Amino acid sequence: MIKQIELHKVGNPNPLLISYNWKMDEWDEYIKKAKENFRFLFFVYRNALEIIEMNRLFKNNLNEESKILTIGLNAISEVSRLAHFPGEVKKAKFDDSNSFEILIEDLDEIDDVWLNSFCLAIITRNQQQLKTICAFPIELLRLSNNTPAVQYRNLLIDLELIFFKTGIFDEQIYNRLTAIKNDNVKTLQIKPKVSDFHIIHICDPIIETMRCLSTNDLKGFNENLILSLQVHKAFWGQKRALNHGGTPLCRDHTGFISFRLTALAALAFDKGWQLDVESDYIPRYMVDGKL
Repeated sequence: MIKQIELHKVGNPNPLLISYNWKMDEWDEYIKKAKENFRFLFFVYRNALEIIEMNRLFKNNLNEESKILTIGLNAISEVSRLAHFPGEVKKAKFDDSNSFEILIEDLDEIDDVWLNSFCLAIITRNQQQLKTICAFPIELLRLSNNTPAVQYRNLLIDLELIFFKTGIFDEQIYNRLTAIKNDNVKTLQIKPKVSDFHIIHICDPIIETMRCLSTNDLKGFNENLILSLQVHKAFWGQKRALNHGGTPLCRDHTGFISFRLTALAALAFDKGWQLDVESDYIPRYMVDGKL
């Protein structure tokens, strides 16, 4: 029997609808600016992710969503390709129009949403773009402070880069991630969703899901995929905000989809595996490649 995990309750959707409509209205303007300013290539990608996330709630025109996803992936692929040439003028192309020349600026605006680019390439089954994205100068993403959460994050980047690039699950990195989790297990048990540790709380079962995929453990994969989705829903379904005065987690569009889990489910689907769960957080049309 297939388990169903539905989207959490979001409360009043009107602020999200206003934001969604604004982003859709501004989409063409962002594309225009991206052909004039290198940083806007990243903003096109980020806006594409946000539109896709919010559309899990509204489920408007999926054909249009597919086009936006493709342009967003093209944009971050170009960012990844061109980031090796700071200060130079290069040709770029990310939509159906002609290529254009653009000055490659330093990428001081890059943030963690870049990591979803791995997942988009997997979801769209685009191996060439995955190869380009995996060649991105990853040092631009590393944080320098030495808190357990940052150590965990930096190691997770390494684990995912190796896995998505080669299909190899690095056990040494996994052991280091597990050690960080175990060293902070009391904090996680007392306040498992505290801001500094939420990355460990959410990502630990995802890592186990990835590990089962790499070892061809179908039963373990399904068990950990379901657990990961349940943890995702419990975390993002909260009415509180991570930071004082921030958006309640339940209305943060970041939580409306898990790109990591969708990508892992897509890889499992392509292996011919039967998935024991369906969920709004892992859209079926992305998992089965009909995108």
